[in-house]
Amino acid sequence: MTTDELIHNLTRSIKPVNRIASTPVRLIVWFVCAVTATAMLIALVRLAAPQMLIIVEPAFYLESLSALLACFLAAAAALYLSIPGERLLLLPILLAAAVTVWLASIAYRWGIHHAFLYMPAMAEMRCGRDIMIGGLGSAGILVGMIKRAAPVSPIRCAMLAALASSLLAVVALQFFCAMQSPWHLLTCHVAPAFVVTITGVIAGRWVLAW
Repeated sequence: MTTDELIHNLTRSIKPVNRIASTPVRLIVWFVCAVTATAMLIALVRLAAPQMLIIVEPAFYLESLSALLACFLAAAAALYLSIPGERLLLLPILLAAAVTVWLASIAYRWGIHHAFLYMPAMAEMRCGRDIMIGGLGSAGILVGMIKRAAPVSPIRCAMLAALASSLLAVVALQFFCAMQSPWHLLTCHVAPAFVVTITGVIAGRWVLAW
């Protein structure tokens, strides 16, 4: 094969490359679409009890806001990682801090409620299922955005995408879940979120292969 033939074979399947939007723009677009998709999915799986809860406990709002912030930071880190050469700067530190505040707020509620250990009933366990279902839409959108770039760290990108989508589902579900005991939150809200995150680590190299 001559050099000209080799060049022809390498270039004949090349397609035009579309420029992707900047990371902040992609992040805002994802967040708006993800909130909409997650709210719709959570409302759909909770049709039997569609009423939203009105909770006045300050720890609840600290918990929700810190989880939402962690979701936003995880998505930002995933989108930045999908662009070769982009730097995460303080994102990992801020993400770790937000997750810590989220878990600490649950621990605080544990203390004020004097919670004790118990095995969640099957009716309560459906929260884990709902979190996994509720995060599907936002995860699909975020993975699609990452695949359009050039993720050189597919495992980390997938892990962060899974964490972001599961945290968003956790926040949405909290406004529909009548069980607000700390042990229920840990076993049926926090644990499924981390299971989804670990699943993202395992599936990352295949889902984001390019």
